[in-house]
Amino acid sequence: MNTDAEITAIYEDDLNTLLDNLNLRQQLEGGSLRCFFCKTTITFDNLICLFPDSGAIKICCDDLNCMSQLATRRNEGLGRGKYHR
Repeated sequence: MNTDAEITAIYEDDLNTLLDNLNLRQQLEGGSLRCFFCKTTITFDNLICLFPDSGAIKICCDDLNCMSQLATRRNEGLGRGKYHR
């Protein structure tokens, strides 16, 4: 098992800027963003991760099952911009 991990994080204060740059902030504030895995509505409170998938940005909520699915995809070699559903 590879224990090396690369984590890219941003400060909470920079989240709005990132979302603006990705043209996602209005969707988030309007309640139209959904978790890639469970399709629950994403809010500022449950947003846990943004990740690339086939040239698009996908979002994961803070549900443990969704985070587990995301980790499994990464461990199966679908990480680093190569996520596919």
